[in-house]
Amino acid sequence: MKRVRRHQGHFSYKNELIAYSFWSNTDDNQEPDVVLLLGAGQTDAIARMVAERAGTGVVVVEGVPHWHADPSAEDIEDFTKLYFESAYQKVASIFSSASMHVLAESQAAPAAIVLSSKLKGVGNLGLIRPLGFSVQAFGSTTEARLKTFRKRILQSLLQYPQSFLYDPRNLWVGAVITRAMLREASFASLSKKYAAGISYDSLQDFQHTAQVRHKAGNTISLILGEKDKMFPPEEITTALSSLHIPHVSIVILPSVSHSSLATRGSHKVLAAALKAVRNK
Repeated sequence: MKRVRRHQGHFSYKNELIAYSFWSNTDDNQEPDVVLLLGAGQTDAIARMVAERAGTGVVVVEGVPHWHADPSAEDIEDFTKLYFESAYQKVASIFSSASMHVLAESQAAPAAIVLSSKLKGVGNLGLIRPLGFSVQAFGSTTEARLKTFRKRILQSLLQYPQSFLYDPRNLWVGAVITRAMLREASFASLSKKYAAGISYDSLQDFQHTAQVRHKAGNTISLILGEKDKMFPPEEITTALSSLHIPHVSIVILPSVSHSSLATRGSHKVLAAALKAVRNK
């Protein structure tokens, strides 16, 4: 019988034991073959809904609990990588999985790229509307990039697929993300962490990981949305073309924006991403 279950994990960071959750969708005695890492704020009910929509064989890891990182944001990069590494290893341990494909959404992509060249047992890699491929398009300074980021958030929210009229789940998703944001020590701290994230350039990391995964006989796929206002596909493809990285598959889905994977607007995004990493 198919069941979606919540699991608890912990990792140690600067003498603090930090709890987190992930959700599995598996039949009895089934080993999952895909781990999906969610973007910032995608916690609690969002992770559960994504696991339900993903179908069997998938484990969904909640977005990074960034409110536990230092308010200065100086350690947010290390904190994020440690969190997702700990979660991946916890999943592998619980299910005794020798190998799993990795999917990463939005802000989780930079960590997934690095970990996919480092961890054992990683299969194919799929990046869903990833952060880290178009830093220069956001501006030349931290302040400019944060301003552009906020502008793009607003543009995204004004798109019809983000409306509760299109999908009532959008209201719930907004509430969960807002709750995660409010757990920060201050608005200044939240801004610093988002600024650090949007300023991270993943291109060199991606170039290295693409070589590692290809040598291991695995694939790398990017699943992008044609109407994505946050990370427009043309910005990402332009950046990749300048590096001449071979062996990377790019899927651009028509009419798709930057909505949560838990909502109707991203139903075909999730399906395409799972198909991409499971394609041998």
